[in-house]
Amino acid sequence: MIELNFFERKERNVLPHFMVLFFFVGVIVISIYFVIMHGVHTRQDASNLQILEQRSEQVALSREMEQIEQMTVQNNQAIVALENEHYPIVFLTEDIAGIISDDEEVVVSFQLTVTNEVLLQVDHNGIDDSSELIADLEQIPYISRVNLIRLEQQTQEEETVLIDLTLELNEALLREVAAE
Repeated sequence: MIELNFFERKERNVLPHFMVLFFFVGVIVISIYFVIMHGVHTRQDASNLQILEQRSEQVALSREMEQIEQMTVQNNQAIVALENEHYPIVFLTEDIAGIISDDEEVVVSFQLTVTNEVLLQVDHNGIDDSSELIADLEQIPYISRVNLIRLEQQTQEEETVLIDLTLELNEALLREVAAE
C-alpha cells in the first residue's frame, strides 16, 4: 500500500545550505576587502612616489650635507691625530743648527731614523773642535747619547775632517720641550 500524505512534510536539514551560503558570503566579503585594500595601497604608493619626486632635490641636498658632515668629522679626527703624533723635529734642527757654527762646520747629511736616532755627518775644521761639538750636543737635554761613528780626515793639506755622529733621542723629553 502506498501512502500519500499531502499535509505533512518531511523535515530537511538546512544547516549545510546555511554553511555553503556563509562560505560564499565570506569569500565575497574577503574579496571585496582585498580589492579595496589593493586600491588604497596603490593610491598611497602613487602619492608617495609623487611626493618623493617633488622632494628629490631636498633629499639629494640632505644626503650631500650628511656626507659633508661625515667627512668634516673624519677630517677633524685626522687633524687631532696628526697633531698628537706630530714629531717636534723643528726644535731638534734649531738646537743642532745653533751648536754647529756656519763658519767652521758644514752639515753634509742629516737623517732621522724610525728608532729616534739622528745620523749626522758634519764637515768640520780640526779634530780638537770635534770633541767640543760632541760635548755641546750632549748638553741638549733630549739627546740621551752621542756616538762617534767615524772621524775621517779629508785631505792631508787641510785640517778638515768628516765626522759621522749618531744622536740617540729621548722622544718624551723632546715632546716636553716642544710643548713648552
